[in-house]
Amino acid sequence: MRVIAGCLAVWLLSMGIAYAEDEAAFLVSGGLSGQNGHPRVALNTTDNQYLIVWGDRLAHKLYGRIASATGTFAKGPKLLTQKAVGTHYGVAFNSTANEYLVVWESYSTGLSSQSIYVQRIKKDGSPVGTTLKLAGESKKLNWMPDVVYNAIDDVYLVVWSKEGLLTKDGGNYSDTTDGLYTRFLDADAKPIGSEALLAKMAYQLKDDWLIHLGFQGFHIRWQAYNNRYAILTNHVISTAESKNQDVEFYGLKDDGSLAGKMVKTNQTTLGARSGASCFAENLTTHQWLAGWDDIEKKQRVEGRVTSRLLGSAGNPAAKPVSVFYNGYTAGTPVAAFDIDKGHFLMVYEAQQKPEEETNFDLFAQFMTSAGALSGKSIVIASAKTHDAEADVVYNAVAKNYLVVYSQLVSKTSYKVYGTFVTPQ
Repeated sequence: MRVIAGCLAVWLLSMGIAYAEDEAAFLVSGGLSGQNGHPRVALNTTDNQYLIVWGDRLAHKLYGRIASATGTFAKGPKLLTQKAVGTHYGVAFNSTANEYLVVWESYSTGLSSQSIYVQRIKKDGSPVGTTLKLAGESKKLNWMPDVVYNAIDDVYLVVWSKEGLLTKDGGNYSDTTDGLYTRFLDADAKPIGSEALLAKMAYQLKDDWLIHLGFQGFHIRWQAYNNRYAILTNHVISTAESKNQDVEFYGLKDDGSLAGKMVKTNQTTLGARSGASCFAENLTTHQWLAGWDDIEKKQRVEGRVTSRLLGSAGNPAAKPVSVFYNGYTAGTPVAAFDIDKGHFLMVYEAQQKPEEETNFDLFAQFMTSAGALSGKSIVIASAKTHDAEADVVYNAVAKNYLVVYSQLVSKTSYKVYGTFVTPQ
């Protein structure tokens, strides 16, 4: 990372954005070459450390590394699986067994189909046991998974999208069996029962093209106080050129069945789309802060980051709030909650100048428990290259946030970094 230049600092202040020198950032991916990116992080609350997981998108490899609460490493990155890895994966910490579970999509069956795999990871970051195939069929895309651990029942719940393909022999898609799926795993990552279809998706044939009205960008959380799961997802709802999407909230009972109806989170109408959603739970009030990016159809390069406070069951509890907008592209938010100060932190990327299409800086915005903006936006990472694909977690012992992200360091090389953010 680089210290922000003076001219940029002046511009940021004029936009109501604070800045800070970012020399506290540390290199996570070490000496690994390639396109290391899309990091995900889980906090080990037993040993006060982190497992940071990321992929090399060209080599289709998945790596992990244990970081201390101060950002130091005892060992180098570890290859977590011999399976080919796609661009979406999730990680959860099992507080009972003091280990992690990683879930990912795999190209191992070819580009015409994708499968879901899971792997247990020891607290030292090394794989334990065998890799388990959770879902996968011919001519099906099982992809975009996420996972959460339920300490009360000592189980994991995995969520993913299943979509069929249009092929010369007729394809393998179905508007009655494809959609949003879930599956329980026991503490040893063995499946419990069968996969369950939570919400169906639709297909439309248009000009010989198969249009997937599917689910994308999942996030799943566990609400301990009411023994429920919560899922936030982006749902393609029309075949318009911009593929309009809704942000939708699903509440699940601890047996995996729906708790009430789906709740629409955003207020986007046809002609625009919402996507790249995130949410975090207020562990005191059990309300949710949801965030997403909005892109106007008429200005396809124009985006903004929007948030909304939701009740514990996902119902809107306030009007949407504009978190960031500068007339250029912004989005892909992630969020975490600080139980000590009662604030949220939302991290997102934003383009600084329209002529610099690859120059995205990483920003953060503190928000109150009521979902209102608190203070100015701050810059997490600033460079003449791409800063993106972030994840964030709050550590109640260290009393700070850890933000992990990828950065383009040359024409063909990405590296993964981490930095700590002090709560406000």
